[in-house]
Amino acid sequence: MEVVLRGITFGYQPERLLFDGLNAEFESNKTHVLLGKSGSGKSTLLKILSGDLNPQAGTISSDGQPWHQSEDSVLPGYRHVAFLNQEFDLLPFCTTKENIRRRLSGYSPEEEEEIIRDVSIKLDIKNILNRRATDISGGQKQRVAFAAALARRPKILLLDEPLSNQDFENAENIKDILQYLRGRKTLIITAHEESEALGRADAIHILDNGCILQKDTPERLFEHPKNELCASLLGYYNKLPKDWIEINFKVQIPENGDEYLFTRPHHWVLNKTFGLPCHIMRSEYQGMYHMVLVEVDSFYLYVFYPGTRFEPQDRWKVAYQGFKRSL
Repeated sequence: MEVVLRGITFGYQPERLLFDGLNAEFESNKTHVLLGKSGSGKSTLLKILSGDLNPQAGTISSDGQPWHQSEDSVLPGYRHVAFLNQEFDLLPFCTTKENIRRRLSGYSPEEEEEIIRDVSIKLDIKNILNRRATDISGGQKQRVAFAAALARRPKILLLDEPLSNQDFENAENIKDILQYLRGRKTLIITAHEESEALGRADAIHILDNGCILQKDTPERLFEHPKNELCASLLGYYNKLPKDWIEINFKVQIPENGDEYLFTRPHHWVLNKTFGLPCHIMRSEYQGMYHMVLVEVDSFYLYVFYPGTRFEPQDRWKVAYQGFKRSL
């Protein structure tokens, strides 16, 4: 199910609007990641999509039909949407089965049993259905929370920073679940680290000042950020004058009206034979590579250096490999 937002206006205080006419589109059965600085409204937008918050103006629709909250439910929300927050919202002294069942409404007892059986198999929690939440591991709690959300059979699943504050094992559990769901549901996920967005998104939406600043595939957004904010949210970057790159490295950069070019560390090469002499400012060991900060012509550049061994005291040169050389 696609999600279309038009003219969404919302503020926790009437005189201070967080969104003022926000427009956004989330294609059906794709994984969408919302990325932005703290306070940009990522979590608030999920709460609006979940029905927990009501915008002062604007519409949410799918296939041209506006969303309406269920009139037969005492809780806010949309029947086709499930929202999984960072706390996972499990009742500690209820069993796994009870925590899943309490999310269901409008089903017969037989249908509830069938739904619980189905999600417990998919999330590998069949053997803990009768155990209380206080008696299971952190990874199992996460799977139960996902099972409870999926038991509602939502077409849209909202996840607020699902990898935040998780240890390695639990984070891997969540990644497995997200991979299983990819292409099966419309997923809208908030993230605070670039690795979370680049690794699992079909589309990344950069949220800033109450609007979607840039929306694109991870590859295109990483390589061609619209501005410095978009570049900074996806990891190391370099902001350099285009004419300096063209003159010093004999390349021709496509004209797009911008004075500066945002490049990534892998667009540059450290070597000892060609390019401009540079001074090594620092080198950070990252396992199978080094992230090196160099100074050249009074500019500072992050350069990706493959390999496990790097000698900062050696004489190095830096060359640009982002575009084909001019003839």
